[in-house]
Amino acid sequence: MKKYFLFDLDGTLTDPKEGITTCVQYALHSLGIEEPDLDRLESFIGPPLKDSFMEFYGMDEEQAQAAVKKYRERFNDKGLYENEIYPGIAPMLQMLSEKGFRLAVASSKPTVFVEKILEHFGIRQYFKVVVGSELDGSRTSKDQVVMEALRQLFGAKPILYHEVYMIGDRRFDVEGARAMKVESVGVTYGYGGMEELREAHADYIVESVEELREFLLRELCEVRPTGFMGTLGPMLFPFLLFLMIRQAASYGAMWLAVTVEPMVPQGLWQWPPGRLQSGIGLIRRMVRLAQAAIKLLYPNGFTAPEILKL
Repeated sequence: MKKYFLFDLDGTLTDPKEGITTCVQYALHSLGIEEPDLDRLESFIGPPLKDSFMEFYGMDEEQAQAAVKKYRERFNDKGLYENEIYPGIAPMLQMLSEKGFRLAVASSKPTVFVEKILEHFGIRQYFKVVVGSELDGSRTSKDQVVMEALRQLFGAKPILYHEVYMIGDRRFDVEGARAMKVESVGVTYGYGGMEELREAHADYIVESVEELREFLLRELCEVRPTGFMGTLGPMLFPFLLFLMIRQAASYGAMWLAVTVEPMVPQGLWQWPPGRLQSGIGLIRRMVRLAQAAIKLLYPNGFTAPEILKL
């Protein structure tokens, strides 16, 4: 049963398109690059900013750092709030929290911005842990973010990787989850899409917030025994299985005693000498014991089919 859910922020909990693309446009303009089509800048939603500037606009590291600085110049005051929470997210988080699941945010966005956005939309209280990148450029890869979120969630206790889902809309979320040996849930209502999530080999894929809610709540349907049976059940099962097998063997021996022995030629019990004779002798003794038991239990006798009704 999964008890810990790590959520990406952009494209999973909120739709940040206007704020991110406008701030990227602002940063590019400051470097002499004009990009009037904001839709072409959607690829900046999800991955680390510096990597995106280097990948999509061929910048070197110094230029990319300058672009990130200009991006944040606008984002800190305006772009941060040019954002919308996806319909259904807030009630889903509330329900998951009330059901006892432990929630966390694992985002590549700087933690200080993540905290402000969660507070802005009134959903910060549902998360036990909020982890993002650092403003100095450290902890930007998704596997590092996921690792830190797990460390904070579990503290000094061993990390139960099999009880964790990482939920996000991009391949980076899936790859970060896999690197930390946790299962991933891809959401196609964000900015990655079905094809990207399939190519990244997401463990599960959902297409809407409602489907995500139902998927996560299904964990409550996995009923585990508690109390006496939860503790002793696994130990009692082998013993009960042994009793069942022994009882079945007893009925089989009784059936042999009633139906099989009369049809076996008498000479077969003495041929051949050696191990076969010893084995047949053992079977014969078992049959004789079963016959004696039948005579004691059923002195008036009965037919073989009646044995099968016991």
